[in-house]
Amino acid sequence: MTNIITFIYIYIVVTLFDINLKKNGFAEMFKRYVSKYEKLPEKRYDAPEQTNEEIFKLLETIEKACVFYPRNAKCIHKAFISYRYLRKKYGIQVKLIIGVSNFPFGAHAWIKQNEHDIGEYDTEIDNYTIILDSSSYSIKEDKSEVVSRAN
Repeated sequence: MTNIITFIYIYIVVTLFDINLKKNGFAEMFKRYVSKYEKLPEKRYDAPEQTNEEIFKLLETIEKACVFYPRNAKCIHKAFISYRYLRKKYGIQVKLIIGVSNFPFGAHAWIKQNEHDIGEYDTEIDNYTIILDSSSYSIKEDKSEVVSRAN
């Protein structure tokens, strides 16, 4: 029963994220998520195996909710929502990554912990050049812009 409740809850989160993404745009949503979740502290767990299984089930539920969402939830929905929950609920220091490829042109969003891409096959993302990384960006309070620390 809890699996169904979790699925419904995540499905609602996907729906609300999609509405906000369409209303506010990518830049605003990236700014909101980085400012809200990037600085959360890391957590430690007494039973890491149980926690890992719980996290796997959460990521699987997010994937399913995105697949069943009728308005075409893409990698951006999956990455942002996974980033939010892994940082907020579990305190896992993941990064939100956005990449582009030139030929064929495409864009992709995913999450990464240390140097490990979570929920992605290396062959899927090897063709993408990272253009946004939540850990290397800061928010300018006065201008409300996302600014690269790398540049």
